[in-house]
Amino acid sequence: MNIIRCFKRSLVIIISMILFIIPFFWFNPFKLDTGGDSTRLYFVEPYLWLKNVALYSPNAISGLGDDLPNFMMVPFLLLLMGIKCVVFNSPYFLNIIFCSILFLGSFLAIYLTIHELLFNKDVENVRIIAVFAGLFYVLSPMNIYGWFKAVYALNGIFVYPMLFYLFLKFIKTRRYIFLIYALFLSLIFSVNFSFYTMPWFFSFMFFSFIFLSYYSFVNKKLTVYIKGLIVFILLFIFIHMFHLLSEAIPCLDISSTNNQLIFSEKGKYGRGLVYFLSVQPFIRLI
Repeated sequence: MNIIRCFKRSLVIIISMILFIIPFFWFNPFKLDTGGDSTRLYFVEPYLWLKNVALYSPNAISGLGDDLPNFMMVPFLLLLMGIKCVVFNSPYFLNIIFCSILFLGSFLAIYLTIHELLFNKDVENVRIIAVFAGLFYVLSPMNIYGWFKAVYALNGIFVYPMLFYLFLKFIKTRRYIFLIYALFLSLIFSVNFSFYTMPWFFSFMFFSFIFLSYYSFVNKKLTVYIKGLIVFILLFIFIHMFHLLSEAIPCLDISSTNNQLIFSEKGKYGRGLVYFLSVQPFIRLI
């Protein structure tokens, strides 16, 4: 029994190491994964991106409009600058290490969530089930398909599930330290809670809210969840005010591109239709 238990514990460590190493085989030596909607040039020189792009608005690089600010990139760029200092100031290794963090973090987020949900539920082999769930998620074709697109929303495959896990852990333990962890995570990846990624953020959080509400109700912890949620939202707004305010103001200006995109009939329906028609020639039935 001890041997089996050690094997189950070692399995998580071994798989985590393999997932962390995999991105090192994705790219040719000393070549970067750039391009896409976000360009990913911030991997080359995060400091220069911070100095010349993130601190300025408007920014015409955005595909959503030329009046969208980039202040939400500041914490993320500081993280990249820190990682780059550790990896010998190499953009190549910075690119790979960040992909490894997303790859491994996605697996761990789902693994920890499933393990937390099934632990003490008279379910055998909980650790094995959680491992397979994590692998199924991180190796899902839908997630893998998006890696080459280089959009900011890609970070969400790690950020949003980890945020869900931290909320779940808070509900079970009633320890507000997990909300602090969640706030810190949201601050570092502020870009994934900005105008850039609203569709992905609200889609995930809507169903997360429903599930956590039901989970709290069933386990008689609904009051704890509601109190924690209120505290989190208030602190979240306060912490993210540095970029949310600058994003909201242009959206309220009727002359701005983003205002037309959000509120006009053409923006709500025409943009999606134009995008569909642009990719239609490349669609093939298998």
